[in-house]
Amino acid sequence: MLLWEHAFFAGDSFCSPLFANGHASIVFAFPHICRADGIWLTLRSAPRADVIGPMTTVGQASLEERPQMVGAYLRATAAPAITGVPASELTDQIIPLEHLWGPSAHTVIASLCESRSETARVELLESALLHRIGHSTQPHNPPLRIKQIAHSILERRGQTTVDSLAAEAGVSRQYLSFRFRESVGVTPKQFCRLARFHSALQCLSDGEDAASVAVGAGYADQSHMIAEFRTFSSLTPHRIVTEDWFHPFTRRS
Repeated sequence: MLLWEHAFFAGDSFCSPLFANGHASIVFAFPHICRADGIWLTLRSAPRADVIGPMTTVGQASLEERPQMVGAYLRATAAPAITGVPASELTDQIIPLEHLWGPSAHTVIASLCESRSETARVELLESALLHRIGHSTQPHNPPLRIKQIAHSILERRGQTTVDSLAAEAGVSRQYLSFRFRESVGVTPKQFCRLARFHSALQCLSDGEDAASVAVGAGYADQSHMIAEFRTFSSLTPHRIVTEDWFHPFTRRS
């Protein structure tokens, strides 16, 4: 098991922007929050867990405080086996975990909340997810090798077309789009746009020039890239690069 720790110092921002993404996640939040001034508070509210579906657009994030959290990032096609519903039902949704898992969600939440060790919490969550996969009625291997197609899109950094993907799979464009959305939550075209955005985001975070990134990522021009960044992060590339953000999708963090 690999645990990654990040140290924050006085004046550092531990809050992050929101990025649209073609993958789902499960997040458990506990009644302990850290304010922007670094002070930890314990709340009377109950712990909660939410499934965050694939997001095609986002608003601005709150930068005031963050709860203590643990979660799992679900790669494309993994969500149905863990949540129990087709990924298309999760798109652009934040759904309480108990709506999908029933009473077992409360058992997992309570166990995670009682554990004070982050390592133990990760192990408990991993065990719960593996149990869900082992007892899932959703297909583990979606038709058309959708997992491999999604991986191919990510490897190409979104620079491909639905027509070429359909031709490689030997099916029609419409059939591929239907099956892909059912398993991943977004259409292959949308997944390509999101993959291209994240590739450009990574290049900008590595210090590459914005104009060069726009060309290399396959955008029509820099204005096109800026418009996509506004849709998928509510921020401009300039703000993402120049402000001191903390986010696992950027190398600087």
